[in-house]
Amino acid sequence: SIKHLTSAKKVIFSVHDEIRNKITHQRFLSFFIKKVDLIFSTGLQSAKQIEKLTGRDVIYQPSGIDELFFTDYKKSFDNDAFTVITVANLFPKKNIDFILKIAQILKDVNFIIAGDGPHGKQLINKIASDSVSNVALLGYRSKAEILELLKSSDCFLLTSLEEGTPISLLEAMACGLPLLSSNAGGLKAIVKEYDNGFIVDDFSLQNYIDRINIIRKDVGLRKKIYVNNRQKSNNFTWDIVAENITVKIEEVVDGS
Repeated sequence: SIKHLTSAKKVIFSVHDEIRNKITHQRFLSFFIKKVDLIFSTGLQSAKQIEKLTGRDVIYQPSGIDELFFTDYKKSFDNDAFTVITVANLFPKKNIDFILKIAQILKDVNFIIAGDGPHGKQLINKIASDSVSNVALLGYRSKAEILELLKSSDCFLLTSLEEGTPISLLEAMACGLPLLSSNAGGLKAIVKEYDNGFIVDDFSLQNYIDRINIIRKDVGLRKKIYVNNRQKSNNFTWDIVAENITVKIEEVVDGS
């Protein structure tokens, strides 16, 4: 176990992604955290998986949102073009190819993808080979640039196969964007239908397209979601997250 290897009196373990279903991975994890004193998980699904594997209690605690994303701004709801934004590292598990398929059907919607990674070159080639003209693959962007992109977009899209709780989704929430997401990592805990966005449980192109169209056509819904998400995001400030984590750690330390 970690405690044995490090000779530490207390060990805190934190998980930031989904737990894969490979037997070797599960056995290794069970052994590795056998004597850990406290376990955090940024994803609800991972927390449940670890509890099932180990019989241990796991604290579900997403990471915090940079204060930059709480900047006040006046949101425009009458843009000539509807823009869907995705912010993600370009790895296969982010399932960006699926966004390209959506874009090929919704040709009158603009899609922005910000981020870089090893899957980037393949995506560039696919965009070119399939003549996808309404997708902009922007590469790496700074936090300040991401903020401006979110402020000028109309919907945040996440199509990941695996996640913890992605910071990019929380940042989009802080900017008041409707959230359209897969349920990777158990994101239903954050995204509630018609309240602040939509979760699509499968990878049906039509289901994603239908929900993008709902968001696009219902300006009143977007205005409601803007207010709701700006408010909900206050639960994920770093001050609150840090306080939650500190309290739990102090309970373990004091209990010794």
